[in-house]
Amino acid sequence: MLKDEDMMMLKSENLQGYKKYCNEEIVARVYELAEYIKATHETIRKTAQVFGLSKSSVHTDISYRLPHIDNELYQETRVILNENFAEKHIRGGEATKRKYSEMKN
Repeated sequence: MLKDEDMMMLKSENLQGYKKYCNEEIVARVYELAEYIKATHETIRKTAQVFGLSKSSVHTDISYRLPHIDNELYQETRVILNENFAEKHIRGGEATKRKYSEMKN
């Protein structure tokens, strides 16, 4: 969670984005999710599992709320999510291969 000093700085630095999402808990959650994705390069699905949220909530926070709150952080996070999206078909193929090899044994 964001500290009170961080929340005050957010309010003063980006008043426009903050006003749209003035619920401090939502703003703090958006930052927490974005920082987690940035640090771990995890997918939306895995991030949702870690935070106990739905994939829809994580997607909404990152794709719609974050650009209004902190566009620079959004751009950094978006690059990671685009990489994950590009690799999705590879991970799916590996999972299928693993599933069928386990069935044979």
